[in-house]
Amino acid sequence: MEYQELLDQAFMDVVPRGMTRVCGAMCGTCSVEAAFKLALISYAQKKRGGMDVMPSQEELETTMLNKAPGSPNYSVLSFKSGFHGRLLGALSATRTNPIHKLDIPAFDWPAAEPPRYKYPLSENAAYNSSQDQASLADVRAKIQQWATEKESEVCAIIIEPIMSEGGDNQISSEFAQGLQDITKELGIYFIVDEVQTGVCQTGSFWAHEQWNLRESPDFVTFAKKMLSCGFYHNENTRMVTPYRHMNTFLGDPVRAILTAS
Repeated sequence: MEYQELLDQAFMDVVPRGMTRVCGAMCGTCSVEAAFKLALISYAQKKRGGMDVMPSQEELETTMLNKAPGSPNYSVLSFKSGFHGRLLGALSATRTNPIHKLDIPAFDWPAAEPPRYKYPLSENAAYNSSQDQASLADVRAKIQQWATEKESEVCAIIIEPIMSEGGDNQISSEFAQGLQDITKELGIYFIVDEVQTGVCQTGSFWAHEQWNLRESPDFVTFAKKMLSCGFYHNENTRMVTPYRHMNTFLGDPVRAILTAS
C-alpha cells in the first residue's frame, strides 16, 4: 500500500465534514500544541499578506530575542473548566486542576466563562439560553480586554464539545454557532479540541458534528481512541513551504542574521 493511500484510509476516511487536510502529532497535547502553532503562523501570515511575503529584518532579529514584532504578542482564548493538555501552550489554555499548572510558567492568555446549563434542558430553556448569551458576551469582553489592556491580539479560540475533566460542561449548538460567528467576524481561528470526545464517544464520529455548524471549524484535534494523534484543518491554513525555508526563498541577508544571532 502506498503511503498516501495509507494516510487516506487512516485519517481522511473519517475526516470531519467540510475539512480537507490532516497533520500528524505525537500525543494529544502535541495535537493541541501543533494546532496552536499553525493557527498563530497562519494569523501572522495573513496579516503580513501571505506566505510569500518576506519577514522584515526587524522581525527576524527580534524573534531571536523572544520579542515583538518577530515574536508577536498573540494569544489563544480558552474557557474556564476546559482541559487541553500539559505542555506549555496547551497548559496555558487549561483551566481545570491547579496542581497540573503549579510551578510552571504560563502564557498570559484569556479564559472566558463557559455556559453552565441547568437540567433537564426542556425545563430550563430560557435560563440556558441566557447562559449562552452571557458566555458569548464574556468572550467578546475578554478579546477586547486583552487588546486594550495587554496589547495582545487573540488569534484563536479553543473549546471542547464536552468539558469532561472540568465538570461535564456541555455546549449547545446555538452557543457553538455563536462562537464560530465571532471568529468569522474577527478573522480569527476556531479550534475544536476532540482529543477526548472524538471517535464515536457521543453518538456521532465527531462530537462537534452534532452542532450542525454552517461551516467546518478551522482546526479539529484528535488523539486517544483514534489510536493516533494530530489535527484536521483546511486549505486556507495549508503551509506552502516548511517554515518558509531560508534555502528556498529567504536570502543570504537572512542567513547572516540567523547565524549572527
